[in-house]
Amino acid sequence: MTEFEVLAAQVRRLTDIEELRLLKARYFAWVDGREWQLLRGLFAEDCTFTSSARLPDLAGPDDFVDFVRATVEPGRSTHLGFMPRFEFADDDHATGTWSMFDVVELDDPRRPGWFGLGTYVERYRRVGGGWRITSWHLERGAVRRLSRPS
Repeated sequence: MTEFEVLAAQVRRLTDIEELRLLKARYFAWVDGREWQLLRGLFAEDCTFTSSARLPDLAGPDDFVDFVRATVEPGRSTHLGFMPRFEFADDDHATGTWSMFDVVELDDPRRPGWFGLGTYVERYRRVGGGWRITSWHLERGAVRRLSRPS
């Protein structure tokens, strides 16, 4: 490879990393903003969803979005991801690991909210020129119930 080709490949990889960071930023923003149709569009049709927490394994974006919606509504939430680490299998496949925490406050007094810590491990595939999530796994480190004021 020429020096120019090496530089061009490095720029492409940095562009891919930024696109994956924006993909996850949209995920967090659209969960918390209750933008369910936009959220659904982040996933490949064959995406799988698993968790170490007591969550069901889900197959497909529609089931996942329906589950998240039923879990966080009605209420407010904040989901944050940080310290992303990416590994690329090739130009069109990558794995990302994100540290995360979330706070969910629910309006239903029978359902306590929570504060959680954990790690997302995701697989990505370039589909139609853009990145999509093909595998979503949440490894919970801790979950604490939020107490309600008396």
